[in-house]
Amino acid sequence: TGVYHVLSLVENLSSQADLPERIGYKSNMLEWLIRRVQVNEVRVEQNKQYSAELLAILLQSSQSNRDQFAEMGGVDVTLQLLSAYRKKDPEKDTDEEEFVENVFDCLTCMVDDDIGKEKFLEAEGVELCQIMLREGKMSKSRALRVLDHALGGPTGTSACERLVETAGLKTIFGMFMKRQEKETTEH
Repeated sequence: TGVYHVLSLVENLSSQADLPERIGYKSNMLEWLIRRVQVNEVRVEQNKQYSAELLAILLQSSQSNRDQFAEMGGVDVTLQLLSAYRKKDPEKDTDEEEFVENVFDCLTCMVDDDIGKEKFLEAEGVELCQIMLREGKMSKSRALRVLDHALGGPTGTSACERLVETAGLKTIFGMFMKRQEKETTEH
């Protein structure tokens, strides 16, 4: 419980304007959080979930934190963590479900930046998202959100090309057609 209290304190401090950068970039907090979210646990415990939440807050709050996270291999780490959920869902209303949501938030935040998009492509993030779109349940909508962010903006061209090269449009259009058919049938 001591780790939980420290993480809670850091979360409260990170809501102040200039502190997220100090907490993440100018300390070894990002490095520690990356190591903590990778700890193998039989069941995702509260400290691991809370570490992912704090990581998401720090990444959303500071460009320098995102840059450092990318240089530390953070995008690859998030993809590895999420790959376990490409076909299975965490149990509803658990620390594990919140953990997965926070890791998706980290990844979504990262692919908004140029360096994050680059690391995402290098680590075959487009391909993992496609698998989640085809086979996932909980991960499906979150993977679509990550792709939306990765493909956007002037630097999203490479991700768009990769999506087309890997037949991702077929998967996405198939999803939308199923939704269209469902809505038509319901009406």
